[in-house]
Amino acid sequence: MSERAEGQSVEFNVERVPRDRKQPTWPGGDIMTQKVYVGNLSYNTTEDALRTLFAEFGEIESINLITDRDTGRPKGFAFVEMATEQAAQAAISALNGKSIDDHEIKVDKATPQADRGRHDARLSGGRRPRR
Repeated sequence: MSERAEGQSVEFNVERVPRDRKQPTWPGGDIMTQKVYVGNLSYNTTEDALRTLFAEFGEIESINLITDRDTGRPKGFAFVEMATEQAAQAAISALNGKSIDDHEIKVDKATPQADRGRHDARLSGGRRPRR
């Protein structure tokens, strides 16, 4: 395919990939379906406990136990990235609804965080500049 841009001819190739073959990705290129959301965790659940829980379903790439930025205490949810799609599916099937530390946990495929856009204090009722 070729296009004209400001009087110059530009050549480029575009590989057409059917939509059903594309896998959604996280920012940075990681395939989404391997990242698992784990919710309704006890505040006492540790990363080691999650690692032990998920290890029986396959290799774990990473665990991100979400904590409050001010207190450093867990917020009750985490993301576990499995090495394969099959491991992620097996963990979801086996662990969703399971009782861990007296909490029925929710385990599902993670979805990307919506783009929040730029924060503008003037539009959100933030502190106004002095005149």
